[in-house]
Amino acid sequence: MQGNDEYYQNEGGKRFTKKSRQLFPKTSWGAMGIKVFDFDNDGRLDIYITDM
Repeated sequence: MQGNDEYYQNEGGKRFTKKSRQLFPKTSWGAMGIKVFDFDNDGRLDIYITDM
């Protein structure tokens, strides 16, 4: 699979804003794993992404 990692932030349920370039530095490997869970028990899902 080739390509860049992409992340879109939900803007209050009305639209999504692409945030990939600000959050993820470009590497030659890309993301290798992702977990989505409520890490801080605030009722909202958190995202944990690993790179190689």
